Amino acid sequence: MEAPDEPSEGSELSTRGTAPGRLATWLAAGLALHGTLVGLSRGPWQPDPHPGLLERWLWTALGQPFRTSLGILLVSWALWPRAQPPPGPRRTALDPRKTLSPSLYSSPGRGPQSRGLKCYSGIRTAPSDPLMSGDSDPFVHGPLKSPRVGKALAIDLTAPQSHLVVQRGSSLARGSVIVTTAARRLIEMSKAGDKLNSIAVVGSGTDPAEHPDLREVTENLRVLRNKWFPRAKLCIFTAAKDLESYDQRASLAMYDKLFLQYEWGTAKTFATATGEKSVQLGVLTRQLQGFDHLIVQANFFRGDMDNSTATEVTSWIKKLQEVRPQEVHILTGPGSQPRNVRPITRTRRLQIAEQVAETTGIAVSIHEDETLLV
Repeated sequence: MEAPDEPSEGSELSTRGTAPGRLATWLAAGLALHGTLVGLSRGPWQPDPHPGLLERWLWTALGQPFRTSLGILLVSWALWPRAQPPPGPRRTALDPRKTLSPSLYSSPGRGPQSRGLKCYSGIRTAPSDPLMSGDSDPFVHGPLKSPRVGKALAIDLTAPQSHLVVQRGSSLARGSVIVTTAARRLIEMSKAGDKLNSIAVVGSGTDPAEHPDLREVTENLRVLRNKWFPRAKLCIFTAAKDLESYDQRASLAMYDKLFLQYEWGTAKTFATATGEKSVQLGVLTRQLQGFDHLIVQANFFRGDMDNSTATEVTSWIKKLQEVRPQEVHILTGPGSQPRNVRPITRTRRLQIAEQVAETTGIAVSIHEDETLLV
């Protein structure tokens, strides 16, 4: 983003480079040089028969040698080449509150200015991914059509990045870089008259809820959404197992739809499937009770692990009654599991959906797995 034309900290520019400074310098040099030449023309130490006040003081107090040296010094200082500002706009830190101009947050009808927003390239997944057709940004993909969130723009919060990362040794891009890239795409779509149902935050590397700049990204996406696509829903897809952080919970609460993976009925299955301590399932269950827009999504599987047994499903439904999500989405695939598992049958999946609806009264639906959204 271009910055205003002003000297940066440490710049060698001074008032000598301005018109008033140059004028004052030349006047002082001219007066000193005039006095020196007049003194030399009259010979050393000869007083002026009609001296002025300034010349009388200079003559009696300083003498001709000092006047000569002063004239030479001032002329040299005036003619000395001055430092120039570095070419191009001054760089600023990649803080969205500084890099995003106020025009990004103005009304669409006022003519947005997207000049200066940069896209930092990187590689996320193979170009053959059908949801990446025609996309060149590493963090923003789409719009794509989803049966669950409609026409959506996917924001990949954990796409691998080699520069401008949150900290040394990390592969996560700074939140300001992601926001700047998303802002550019949203403005382009708005100017083109495109429609958008959702802005979906996902993670192809690690879980998006684990990004250290999650709150910064979320707050800025809400502002951009409100200005450019006020009817679009802000969504996030996460499988977070620990929501102890206040900032993390506050960030997730800002979303219109919070899709969270929650598919374990017993602590033993939870520990085996996730690698977390078994007591963490009860902690997570209590933490989820504070979200108003929670949508639980679950994959059911059989094999080395089985979360589709009658005991597991009954215990899972009891926990759903404690969490009280808005909806429950049962997905058809086995999900990402550390053991050798396979998806359950369609008949068993329907039985589980009916049992949830009858026991809890929560709306239940069955969906296919989506590449970027699960």
